[in-house]
Amino acid sequence: MPHKVIVSTAIDPAETVAKSDASAVSVPTVQTLLGEVLEICIHELLFQRSVYPRDLFVTSRDYLGIRHHVASHDDLCTYIVDTLDVAVPAMCSGLADKVSLDILDANNNEIIESYIFEIDSALLANGMDQWNAQKVSILEQHFKSLVLKFVTLEGRMMNSHFLPNNNAKFKLRLHTNGVDLHGCREFQHAVQTETWRQSSDNLTAGAHPNDDNLVIRSIKSVHVPECLLRMECTVQFLETDG
Repeated sequence: MPHKVIVSTAIDPAETVAKSDASAVSVPTVQTLLGEVLEICIHELLFQRSVYPRDLFVTSRDYLGIRHHVASHDDLCTYIVDTLDVAVPAMCSGLADKVSLDILDANNNEIIESYIFEIDSALLANGMDQWNAQKVSILEQHFKSLVLKFVTLEGRMMNSHFLPNNNAKFKLRLHTNGVDLHGCREFQHAVQTETWRQSSDNLTAGAHPNDDNLVIRSIKSVHVPECLLRMECTVQFLETDG
């Protein structure tokens, strides 16, 4: 079934903690951990790809001992957080299986490249009731490896592909999978309040699977059987002549 692509602007925050049945101690939910690592990767990509001037970013935050870049512009940070506050619950509930960071040419709004975070949402949804502190620790170590991959990405993946100087912008998009769109409270509220809308374009590199110039590169695979989590991170773009 074709994916529907949803673009966000703002939304209510999702819940961030839950209690472990075994210990009665508050531990982060898989939803919280996934949202946190996606937020870090998005900020880091915006820095690595120089979508904004690099002096807009600071390195004062760290993730499990790994220092990373984060934008210091309030509106930009709010947009990312508000988007993930809907996208992550949607993926954890099985409603969506991808969120993408699309970098566009500001001159014509064409998508230059897409960074796609794809999870097996059906598998993840089945494991949501079996969460505990031990699994938090396991998942954090895998996410630490993911963050390390992104903070060292510059120069490894992108040497042959460049963005137009000072003419790039980005959007975040959620790719729903055709299941009941009422199955996620945060997503339903976002649509009802019209803070999210269905995308009217089809410009992602993934929309051209048969294009001979389509380049798909794997960035990182995260497979954590104990947590029923499988995630693939890729970048897609159309290679241009010259």
